[in-house]
Amino acid sequence: MVAEPHNDNNPVGYVPHNYSEVFDVALTPQGDLIIVGLMADTAIFGTTRLLSPGRGSVFVVKLAGATGQPVWAQQLTSPVSLYSNGCGVEVDPAGNVYVSGTYSQSITCGPTTLTSAGEVDTFVASLTGAGQWRWAKSAGGPGRDMSNQIMLDPAGNVCLSGVFQTGAVFGTQTLTSTKFDVYLATLAPTGQWLTAENLTHATDSLQVAPFGLATGPHGQLYVGLNWSNPRRLLPGSITIGSTTLTVPARSQQRALLAQRDSAGQWTWMRQLRGALTSGVACDKRGNVYVGGVNGDTLWVDSTVRLTPHSLNAAEAFTMSFSAAGDYQWVCSSDSSRGTIQPKGLSTGAPGEVYLQGSLQGWFDFGSFMLEAGLNFDVDLFVIKGAGPAPFNLRMGFSPTVATVGQPVTLSVNLPGGLTGLTSVTLNGVPITTYLVNANGQLVFTVPTSATTGTISLTVNGQIYTSTMPLTVQRTTGVAEAIDAAPLQLYPNPAREQVRISGGAVDAPVQLLDALGRVVRVASQANVRFDLRGLPAGVYVMRRGAQARRLVIE
Repeated sequence: MVAEPHNDNNPVGYVPHNYSEVFDVALTPQGDLIIVGLMADTAIFGTTRLLSPGRGSVFVVKLAGATGQPVWAQQLTSPVSLYSNGCGVEVDPAGNVYVSGTYSQSITCGPTTLTSAGEVDTFVASLTGAGQWRWAKSAGGPGRDMSNQIMLDPAGNVCLSGVFQTGAVFGTQTLTSTKFDVYLATLAPTGQWLTAENLTHATDSLQVAPFGLATGPHGQLYVGLNWSNPRRLLPGSITIGSTTLTVPARSQQRALLAQRDSAGQWTWMRQLRGALTSGVACDKRGNVYVGGVNGDTLWVDSTVRLTPHSLNAAEAFTMSFSAAGDYQWVCSSDSSRGTIQPKGLSTGAPGEVYLQGSLQGWFDFGSFMLEAGLNFDVDLFVIKGAGPAPFNLRMGFSPTVATVGQPVTLSVNLPGGLTGLTSVTLNGVPITTYLVNANGQLVFTVPTSATTGTISLTVNGQIYTSTMPLTVQRTTGVAEAIDAAPLQLYPNPAREQVRISGGAVDAPVQLLDALGRVVRVASQANVRFDLRGLPAGVYVMRRGAQARRLVIE
């Protein structure tokens, strides 16, 4: 996409000049990509030029999956000084595209112009796989009515969820409320409104919004809700079906995952406390996943399930539940420095889960370290995981640098602890002498043949591997660590980062201080090593058996 300079005769107030943002992506049956987002001023997709006349327009673009080249681009526009915002996109098996979002006063979708009934209303529109407009519909009332989620159910109907205020009309059906509540509505693939219902009834003190919709293999509907209590001195409550949940005064950010069966009955609900959730997905076996970010202790109902690595550090997490609502596992990223914002969650084969979003700084996801650019750049990420711990298993050990014969204590955050532990290896070398102490920690002795590497545990037939390696030292001191290896560092001296080439490309990169202690580690795939936050001095950069002196200014 190419953005052109802003024209002052075309005022843009809601979004920055030359601004564009992607809100959602969907895959067509042919493997092409459909992207929906928000743009201001002029954007060029291939040979198609789109011009936004108001405070941002919604764009819909199809990219060829094989080449990434634009196939077609369409635009949903509002008049000058008005506002429109895309929310989500879905594609059906025939390749038809469905887009939902929010608009003010009016929005034009090809030959159809929709007019809002109030301040802000919901729209949903459909295009063919060739980019031709099929239909467009509006829903809302005199208040603020917004779309947050779109999904296709197993019958091919379009499901929308969002928030509405006072009253909202969906075709011939009217929903009423005295404050903001959550709605669920469906349309036929041809654009006729089918159903509309209040999903929640909340007290005035609560702000509630849906963060995810998903369907299970047996017709189950999964709904995810975020809510907060801005009037923290007052308690609140939220009712779903026949269940009313009480939110105490001064409570944390909360989320709710609820399942409704194919007969329309709510079967179970789980509260997540201390989390801001951003996606729900279900695999073919019926396992349901929740993704989001937590900056505090994460509770599921009355049980602590995740503790952050450090205070006031936002970390991305993924949590799994069975189809019966039983908690299965949770895993999270580990932040050395930065902020992270998950945007969505999806599944592939059974047990595979994809978390996507944006990050600033650097984060560990299992054996991968993702690092955004310098100067506070924000990058996008997609992480694929599989099995019961797809991202970062919490495995810490002390000391992190040990000699042969030295005892090492290891802690791990498996839901069942180390019950079922059958083997321990260090860089592939079996450890035969170990025990689990009264605190549930593993204590083992570094074997004679061990070398620097990760620790792997086999628990109940599943292998879990540490993110960081245990450094096995046979010599000490900086002088002995340096050899004549062809490891190249640039620049050297360095300040904020150093580029690395040479060395064992399949080995992690370690930075040692003047006492031979490992102070920072990066994955083997990382060729840029971040030095921010380290004191000036002489260090050693080591990759496998090769090392080189590094001066940090």
